[in-house]
Amino acid sequence: MTVSSTISVFCRDGVFRTVYCHLHGEPTWNGRILHTHYATGQQAEALVEHGDIRCLGPPLRQTRRAYASEPGGRCDGLLRT
Repeated sequence: MTVSSTISVFCRDGVFRTVYCHLHGEPTWNGRILHTHYATGQQAEALVEHGDIRCLGPPLRQTRRAYASEPGGRCDGLLRT
């Protein structure tokens, strides 16, 4: 069973930006990766600026983006019922 999650970042412009993450939302996975690899404001902002995430990866280039996501939008491909 998968655990989805959201990742929110308080950005330099004073706005919270939130993305949906479809897989591995438990603290032992996403929490560990966020704490270890996205601990600075710059790293965290880079993570959320491209939209929703399918699976968070340790380096940003390994993070798999949601297939129907657009920055600032919603991830319709994962929300269909």
